Amino acid sequence: MAKYRWLLMVVAENGRYEKAIELPVVPQVGMTVFRGGTQLMWIGECSDDSNAAPPITKVGYNLDEDQFEVEILINHEVHLESTFWDEFIPL
Repeated sequence: MAKYRWLLMVVAENGRYEKAIELPVVPQVGMTVFRGGTQLMWIGECSDDSNAAPPITKVGYNLDEDQFEVEILINHEVHLESTFWDEFIPL
């Protein structure tokens, strides 16, 4: 099964979090990304009052890096579980 490289970027009010991952699917706007089990990516509620992960808002393909760049916007009510995310880039 083919794997696709993603640069997952979660944009918050004060900066963004990034995580490079490989997944067997092509990202699409509206898709959600989450983990099962006890190691959560998201803490809090999304803007639609559900406990599901926020949806992907923008997808592009970086030809130089040979990877998808995937953007998710979060509001102040959603917090990130720091053990999953690689780095925070402040604004």
